[in-house]
Amino acid sequence: MKSYERFLIPHVSNHIDRVLKKLDLVPDIMPEAFIKAHEGRKHRYATSATNTKTGKSVIFYARLHNNEDARNKFAQDVRILDKLSRGHYLLSHSVPNIYSYSLRKGREWLVRENLIQPCMGNTYQTKIHPTKKQVPQFVKLFHALQTLPTIPHHHYERRDADFFLQISEGNLRQIKFLFSPSERAQTISHLHAAYSRIQSETKHLVHGDCHPGNILIGPRRLFVIDWETTQKNLRTTDIGYFYLSLSSEPSFRREFLRSLYRHITWKKQLREFFPLSALFFALNHLYALSLNPTKELSLKEKRAVMTFAQAVVKNAAKGYTAFECL
Repeated sequence: MKSYERFLIPHVSNHIDRVLKKLDLVPDIMPEAFIKAHEGRKHRYATSATNTKTGKSVIFYARLHNNEDARNKFAQDVRILDKLSRGHYLLSHSVPNIYSYSLRKGREWLVRENLIQPCMGNTYQTKIHPTKKQVPQFVKLFHALQTLPTIPHHHYERRDADFFLQISEGNLRQIKFLFSPSERAQTISHLHAAYSRIQSETKHLVHGDCHPGNILIGPRRLFVIDWETTQKNLRTTDIGYFYLSLSSEPSFRREFLRSLYRHITWKKQLREFFPLSALFFALNHLYALSLNPTKELSLKEKRAVMTFAQAVVKNAAKGYTAFECL
């Protein structure tokens, strides 16, 4: 028995094989091979698959990890995607369609539309470079993400001020060598001064994982996938995460912020909380890239992402105006 198998649902590969056969699906990678390739780290199996009867390509998911967190994430992704795809007035055309699913405990799976549009990039940066002409598309999308519907009787994790400060301060301690003592002190003071404001505003439903790896870009439409981390947080959370991926897009990110500001009615909240959301993800990126290797970036790309993230941290206490020309 492999050491990672203790994290898996018992006999999960055999179960998924049976489901695939029942659905007439031939996957690009079999469950057992997927689990072995990722050494059990992935909490769900994900593959494109072909329907042997129709010839249609789809995306198939199934839960792998035997814990409540994995179960809740899988169920949340399915329920939110199902609700959005069935007729949300702003987002129904920006999410993949669901074809079938099961939420039976320990036997969860999902079949959804296989979108042909490529993803913009990865967790840290864009690979497909957006142009200024595409700014209205992104403004429209991030405006739409402010209107996520709640699901009755579903519990959303709330990332409150205690969470915000604990993660931010913990990351800053681990990467203290990247900043001077005065810069660290200024950042910590800024975070603590914002505590009560963060606590009162971490009530908005957000995607929570809105980086370029989860945004698919087409000539006329953008799509958002992977809704498993939908949470209650600052309403600028998704904007801040996306902004951190624009290290190599200075013209686009400035125009994006300017256009978004003109488009929304909650300008005061954007000015107050966007710098805090950007700071949170900048510290996350710096911690992850400083202490952990990643295959998503070349050494040159990693340096560029970290340089931009450091600039975000140093400017966050200066307020929204500093970001208009960053």
